[in-house]
Amino acid sequence: PKDVAKLFPKDELLVEMSVESYAGISCNIADEHSLLVLLSKSELVNEKEASDALSFFECKIGEELNEFGLILLDPNSYKE
Repeated sequence: PKDVAKLFPKDELLVEMSVESYAGISCNIADEHSLLVLLSKSELVNEKEASDALSFFECKIGEELNEFGLILLDPNSYKE
């Protein structure tokens, strides 16, 4: 999509970052269902290229987490 900040004017972060477009993929990283998103200040003209880049980074993130034995923590599990 394009004009993302205009489509979601109540999302302060999108507006503050002047996000024009985005792409995202659903993925499993460290056996957790996740969403990996690319935000852009300009219109994404090549959706396949964006999708390929996200898939590449999904693999790299998974490799790094596995290599260092890191786990993803649920932010809702923290108590203040």
